[in-house]
Amino acid sequence: MQILEQQIEDITRSLTTLEAPWQDEHAAKVIALIQGIPVKAAYANDDVAALFDQNFDAAFTASLPFPRHLEG
Repeated sequence: MQILEQQIEDITRSLTTLEAPWQDEHAAKVIALIQGIPVKAAYANDDVAALFDQNFDAAFTASLPFPRHLEG
């Protein structure tokens, strides 16, 4: 194996832009699930259960706790 000494400038000069969508199939399903929640004054356990019945993986992701340090 040949050892090459590189400088940060050499590395950054060789970088190129990679176009990639941020939203994968799972993200799209989570967003669709959340957008489909009807607006109500209050929600019950049955409402949450219906989300999990509709798409368990998306509902599980949507139900993860919001990081406290990001709360406004």
